Amino acid sequence: MLTRLSDSEPKLPLQIALLADPQGTPHDLRRVVERINNLAEVDFIFVLGDLTDFGLKDEYIDYYKAIGKAKAPIISVLGNHDAISFGKRIYIQMFGGFDFTFDIGELRFIVWNNNKWEFGNNNNLDWLENALAAADREGKRVIVASHIHPKVDIHTEQEVKRWLDLYESSRVLVSVHGHRGTSSPFLETRRGVPIYVVAKTKGQHFSLLKIAKDLSIRLFRCKRVCEQDL
Repeated sequence: MLTRLSDSEPKLPLQIALLADPQGTPHDLRRVVERINNLAEVDFIFVLGDLTDFGLKDEYIDYYKAIGKAKAPIISVLGNHDAISFGKRIYIQMFGGFDFTFDIGELRFIVWNNNKWEFGNNNNLDWLENALAAADREGKRVIVASHIHPKVDIHTEQEVKRWLDLYESSRVLVSVHGHRGTSSPFLETRRGVPIYVVAKTKGQHFSLLKIAKDLSIRLFRCKRVCEQDL
């Protein structure tokens, strides 16, 4: 869900903090939030799913208490762990819908639920296709955020191909994700689009996405210091 962003009216250039998979590590999440609060000009924070381990209310409350200390607006993305048990219902009550878009100038951010197994094996690619087509009609450049990145695993080879075909025919600047649960981020370029998977929050990891006025992007991995990935 998007919170408070409309009040802050961010403009290019942008600096966006990226977090992923903070489940089960509220102490590390609090420390990461403290570090982000001490950075200059973070416009908002994407948390790219798996806010919880088991979709339980107490876990959601722990996440909310920790992330709520952030000075910047928060955008939470649904993860597969968040969608088990009663997690879907709690998520909607606390944060809102699973799929949405928002604009900052000529940029459109597409937040997409692609947790297929927890949604009756629905890959939700039709929603992504419609969102990308709408952005293209309106002349927007696009940043896509979802929990799972395009890899043959949860998604089939045919689904990943369709996903990347959509990227190739659209104006996607970068695609950002969580889910891998590793201590290092992962970057690859597919069909001309950087695919960036953020490290798990455990160990106080996060990343920064910087978008210049000319819409060029830079990506940084952060722990004690921030090092450039792209």
